[in-house]
Amino acid sequence: LSSSISISKTNMWGKLKSAVLPKLLAEVRIEGMIDGKAVAKFAKDLQKIGSDLGRVSALAVVVNTNGGSGSQANNIVDMIKQFKNKNGVKVYTVTEDIAASAGYMILSCGDKAFASQNSLVGSIGVLMSHFSVEGLSKKNKIKTEDISTNKNLLQARMNIFKDMKKSDKELDQNLKDLHQVFIDHVESNRGDRITIDQDKRAKEVYNADIWLGEEAKTMGLIDDTQTLSEVYQNEFKPFKMQWVNFSRKTPLEKFQEKMGASYRSSIEATIINRALGDC
Repeated sequence: LSSSISISKTNMWGKLKSAVLPKLLAEVRIEGMIDGKAVAKFAKDLQKIGSDLGRVSALAVVVNTNGGSGSQANNIVDMIKQFKNKNGVKVYTVTEDIAASAGYMILSCGDKAFASQNSLVGSIGVLMSHFSVEGLSKKNKIKTEDISTNKNLLQARMNIFKDMKKSDKELDQNLKDLHQVFIDHVESNRGDRITIDQDKRAKEVYNADIWLGEEAKTMGLIDDTQTLSEVYQNEFKPFKMQWVNFSRKTPLEKFQEKMGASYRSSIEATIINRALGDC
């Protein structure tokens, strides 16, 4: 009986809190290279929203990146969609500077996508770089030998001390397959809003080009050209909305960042020594 009363009170407070307090527009940011660290940070930022879920009615994802890992970008997209479906909120994606390659993969998943007029948007393509210093190594009589369990190991095929063999360039098909995954993602999220005819999209949209905001809008790659502040003002004007940036660092995180690694380590060592009774 006591537990049911406790749950009832909690539910009542949750409803009262949602009704009385202003709704929240939660903002999370993705900046810099998209890799495992970016995914971990994004997941942490989403977790920060947990305590205010009853009040959050929209999620703004600010994307400022020229790309990174496609698979990690897909992980972020999955988290965004899970958050949206679980909590019944709309997702607005916005870029201030650049949303290219894996960055555009994330930008395109919003219910509405925005960019400023000066933003760079697009680069729907896949890149794998290889450079060779075989000529230089031969000139300096440097010779390398690979010992591996399989000659098809990527590390062996991408050895910078050797030019790529014709057979190694079969990796091109792998890149084409990854490119098609990217294309399918964009088609799934924005296919009905892209203004270019379907039979022309391969050459005009999915050619890895990058466009300024206004042209991206004309092509249907974004919904409108607005700055971040304009998006907040125009999209949420009818509502009593309080903006909260959940990507902000906590006071403890800021303090730790200012201290620097060496100073932190010395403090941690002192604490450990004291715990052990050495000082």
